[in-house]
Amino acid sequence: MHRLLTALLLPLALSLPLRAADWPQFLGPNRDGSSPEAVTPWKGERKPVWKKPVGEAHSSPVVADGVVYAFYQPKGKDADALAAFDARTGELQWEKSYDREKFTPLFGNGPRSTPLVSGGKVFTLGGTGILACWDARTGAIAWKVDTLKEFKARNLFFGVSTSPLMAGENMVVVMVGGKGAGVVAVDARTGKTIWQAADDPASYSSPVLGDAARGGQHRDRQHDHGRVDRDPRDPRAGRELCHGESLDEQGADLLLLHAGGGRRLPLHD
Repeated sequence: MHRLLTALLLPLALSLPLRAADWPQFLGPNRDGSSPEAVTPWKGERKPVWKKPVGEAHSSPVVADGVVYAFYQPKGKDADALAAFDARTGELQWEKSYDREKFTPLFGNGPRSTPLVSGGKVFTLGGTGILACWDARTGAIAWKVDTLKEFKARNLFFGVSTSPLMAGENMVVVMVGGKGAGVVAVDARTGKTIWQAADDPASYSSPVLGDAARGGQHRDRQHDHGRVDRDPRDPRAGRELCHGESLDEQGADLLLLHAGGGRRLPLHD
């Protein structure tokens, strides 16, 4: 069953004199679901500017430099595909794919992870654990890493779902779940491992990058499994600063820990 990619943000973009702000990764530019743009509320039904058919997917489209990128499974193929569309017109700029092993999870096929666009590259993580780097302009694949095989991890019941995170300029962080590879950072230019840490299994959540309460140091935070706080740019990058209890892979609770002592922080006042 085909899924229609509808450019939901484009009607807003066309009302602005300049190109709208980018939405280059899971949950937007700050990975928190917020946008720097102020949008005037509209009334009535909003009609799509354009629509394009793409394959099955649970991932979200992303927008960067006037281009919409969609990550999906091509119809009738055991493959992951990435396509680029002009954000204003919907014109297909390119569509590329790579073959991967067959995987048919419940509740629909296709990748779960949302792409990341950074530095002229697009980073994707497929449902079978293949982390890939694509040229944002041409779609050429610079490198691929089969993370499940590389780190001897098992796939999740519904497939790998974590969305890649850029830490600094050249470090991509993903949750893998292998022994000593609960969280893995790779070089964005080569795909080579920079550091790996923790024995926790992966989950359906994604890491975020936040500031510690003191010192402004950046920490890579992994939700759902309670692992928080490692500075990816520190010379000791990848070391564990604190560790809370783990949930099973299907747990939906959000667990935040204090960087200093590993105690739970309340989610609500």
